[in-house]
Amino acid sequence: MTKRLALGAFLDGTEDDRLYPLYHLAAFAGMRRGELCGISWDDVDLNAGRISVGWQITARAHRTARAAHKTGILRDYRSKPKTRAGENRTVDLDTVTIHVLRAWRTTQAAERQRWGTAYANPTGP
Repeated sequence: MTKRLALGAFLDGTEDDRLYPLYHLAAFAGMRRGELCGISWDDVDLNAGRISVGWQITARAHRTARAAHKTGILRDYRSKPKTRAGENRTVDLDTVTIHVLRAWRTTQAAERQRWGTAYANPTGP
C-alpha cells in the first residue's frame, strides 16, 4: 500500500472521530505537530482560506507551564515556532479543509453552549 493510500484509509477510518478535523488539517496543511497544537481560532481566516502560524505548543513548554501553575504562577504554554522560517508564515487552505474547519467551529460553538461553565476555555477560542 502506498503512503497516499494509507493516508486516505486513515482519514476515512477516523472521519467520525472528534479529532478528525485536526487529522485532516495535519494531512493537508503541511504544519508541524506543535504548530497544529498552537492554533487558535484567532489565527484562522476561513473567508480568506488561510492560517497564520505564530505559535506552537511543545511538550516541554506545556510541562513547564503546568509546573509553574502548580506553584501559583500563570505561564503561557505557547511559544514561537522553532525557526525564523516558521514564524508568522501563512498556510493556504484548500476548499475541503475550509469546509472541515467550518464544521468543526460550529461543533465547538455548540459544545461551548451545551457545556456552559464546564467548557475548558469558556472565554477563549
